[in-house]
Amino acid sequence: MTDRIPQVLLRGSIKCETPVSFSLPQVGRAARSREAGGQPTIITPTGERLYINAPTIRSAVRHAAVELMYDLTGKPYHMNDYFLNAVGGIKDAGKEAGDEDEPDAADAGEASALHTLKFAFVREKNPIVALFGTLDVPGSVECSHAIDSSPEPVRAQEFRGVRANDLQRNPNVTQMLAPGALDDFIKRQTEAARRSALKREIEALDKEIRKLEKSGKSDDAKALRERRANLELQMRDSKAVQLLLPNLSYEAIPPGTVLAHEWMLRRVSEVELALFVQALALWALDPKLGGHRAHGLGRVSAYWAVSVRRPLSTRLESFGSLTIRDYDGLQAEGPIARYLDPQILRDAADKFDLTHESFANLK
Repeated sequence: MTDRIPQVLLRGSIKCETPVSFSLPQVGRAARSREAGGQPTIITPTGERLYINAPTIRSAVRHAAVELMYDLTGKPYHMNDYFLNAVGGIKDAGKEAGDEDEPDAADAGEASALHTLKFAFVREKNPIVALFGTLDVPGSVECSHAIDSSPEPVRAQEFRGVRANDLQRNPNVTQMLAPGALDDFIKRQTEAARRSALKREIEALDKEIRKLEKSGKSDDAKALRERRANLELQMRDSKAVQLLLPNLSYEAIPPGTVLAHEWMLRRVSEVELALFVQALALWALDPKLGGHRAHGLGRVSAYWAVSVRRPLSTRLESFGSLTIRDYDGLQAEGPIARYLDPQILRDAADKFDLTHESFANLK
């Protein structure tokens, strides 16, 4: 097939072989004030369900594609090249997408032309970005959330632990320390306790200030704000030294949970489809999602039935299947198996340009 394939659908499921844990940014912050970090859920027609969010899955395969192209070309990435391909680009410090001033008609026309140039460039030269996109160039890969499909909603599994001080847990460590090291440790602990006390006092003052302001006692609130500012100065003057102890309390999707999942690839070339399938195959050698991997979490298996819609066709037709079984890699059956052939990518390698410089300087 020389034409682009209008649609490639992978519909199936991801199964948790070990517990799988991930958290959204706001959930992670909230979890620090709870005994166990909450596992996110999503509302579905059948109730509230555990899920693995799409960016977690998509990112795993995108990073595998970046590694695969490095192995294929043998060319190291400069920093901007890596960020373009692995996460979709870079931005100026302090700016977020959408912060730019509203363009006038001429600027809008120029931006539209540049967008078209970038889109054409990645389709010809950069299959990673063609598949996964950037902030201003949409990719052809759509990835759904993987949502618990059990007959009844599965409940998150809790893992609880304690943050143990290493010297308290194993006093024999002191025999291995250099002279004076124990004194230094005691100083650190004393300073950490002082900072904790200051932090608690500031939090208590914040509550009291809010109460006073709510009741209209602005003068009293002002006095407390001055006291709070003094405590903040003491915090800044205090040396922040902490032991990096792991958070051992969290929740996870239990092993054995099956989550419905699908990919949709739109208008992909043979090279782009080969890169996607081979990136899946590379990720399948160590199929992990989410965090707490040091505790054995995150391992998954998967199955997708593959269908394609060919040019001028109005229906999807079977194109085989893809299966991930633990560490056995990716097994492909049917016509889709042809895209595991590395020669498809090798034959196109001379055309690839994965550099940020070429992408950013189109005119």
